[in-house]
Amino acid sequence: MSDRRYERIWREAEKELVQVVKDDKKYVAEDVIEDRQRAYRDASLNYIRYAMCANKLNVCLDQMVHVDKRATIRTLLEATLSRLLQVKRELVNQDVSDFNYMDGAIVDLKLTPYDVEIQVPRFYRLERAAKIQQVNTDIDRILEELATQPTPEEAEEGETSKEAGDKDEGKEKEESHQTMKNPKWPSMFKKVELTESQKMFKATILLIQRHERARVARLNTQKLKEKQRLQYEIAWQIFKPIPEDVQERSAILIQRFWRGYALRQKQLHHLTEGRLLMGEVTPSWQPHDEEDYAR
Repeated sequence: MSDRRYERIWREAEKELVQVVKDDKKYVAEDVIEDRQRAYRDASLNYIRYAMCANKLNVCLDQMVHVDKRATIRTLLEATLSRLLQVKRELVNQDVSDFNYMDGAIVDLKLTPYDVEIQVPRFYRLERAAKIQQVNTDIDRILEELATQPTPEEAEEGETSKEAGDKDEGKEKEESHQTMKNPKWPSMFKKVELTESQKMFKATILLIQRHERARVARLNTQKLKEKQRLQYEIAWQIFKPIPEDVQERSAILIQRFWRGYALRQKQLHHLTEGRLLMGEVTPSWQPHDEEDYAR
């Protein structure tokens, strides 16, 4: 039953791919598209449909066992992902941004962002497992070497033993062993001697940081004490209520600020609507019927 199910998904993906390729060829055949918004919407639709086909093919490739079918599906999947990357590059060039928002196309297709999320094919990682493991091993080895960095005294002892070994021709093995034990570290790991002005500057920065941390700690402590005092007064019923005149002034102040904020937002909304009507700005998305009416 599972084989039939994934074969059905495979056939659906192929049919969708045939239709997407036809629409994509029509889109590519147009040399110049004057309506920038329509061009972006068409490219977004093609991108989403390619992504959905790639996800379906990825599921079939992951679950099927037949060797010949897997080879065919893999060829289709690689071709789909290649065209998907090309469409993505076109969207980036149109929007002049690496982050593209295809909300309108997703709403038109009645999908969610989770439906169009691209799944990385598993064979990409399986084929590169040895290389990834080698990279991780090299990183662990480098970190371990950096953790066991020799002290200056040990480095001097290693250099002394190396000079003594150079004089003695019969101790070549000991020289190589000592060299491997105490390697020469690059200059970036050596301790740099600071001048007097640099030391004074560093001490000044550290002093400012200590005082700033102390100031923040005092403020936090004061807030905590005030909170504890208020809780204590409320618990023992010794809390003094706020006078009515203070409450009234506070309410008036809050209302004044809120009315000013609401008025500014209303003016900004009217200004944006006016710019939209005059065509100075374009909305991020609008339904097709409104676009046809505007034309």
